[in-house]
Amino acid sequence: RSPVGAATPGSSDRYDSYVVGLLSSRYREFFDGLPVLARHLVLVTGQWVAHVAVLVERLQRDRAAIEKACGLDAGRVCRLTPGLSDRHEGGGRVAFVEFTSGLRLAYKPRDVGLEAAVQGWMRWLRQKGLPMVPDPLVVVDRGSHGWVRWIDRADFTSVDDVRAYFRAAGAVLC
Repeated sequence: RSPVGAATPGSSDRYDSYVVGLLSSRYREFFDGLPVLARHLVLVTGQWVAHVAVLVERLQRDRAAIEKACGLDAGRVCRLTPGLSDRHEGGGRVAFVEFTSGLRLAYKPRDVGLEAAVQGWMRWLRQKGLPMVPDPLVVVDRGSHGWVRWIDRADFTSVDDVRAYFRAAGAVLC
């Protein structure tokens, strides 16, 4: 049977067959000489699979709260980029999630309560008439994890842009 052989599409048989094919190749010989590397790869791969599964589960569960906070119907996920940060608590990492609506989020597999509080404070400052405070980010705090609306980095195009940036930063610091 070939590594991608005659297994039923969508079944785990196809994956199992692929792994058997890899192990019957020179990979087995390679990893027999490096058992610690083999164990580490198995551990990291297992953590990655588990954390992507948790991300998908949390996204399904949190979708209504995300859409309410962002004020739109997110649509379908069209891009998911896991692994954007260093590993935390058993391998969890920040991920980028993009929806067909154009909504883009950072998934953070940790408490984002402090980020939500800071953004709430910045929203309050703007409401009280401090317009130079940067626009607050949308943060969806779910206790054990959270979602933050993605903001792209923008280059300065003029000296006035630099002044405005540092004026806003100073307004937050003072």
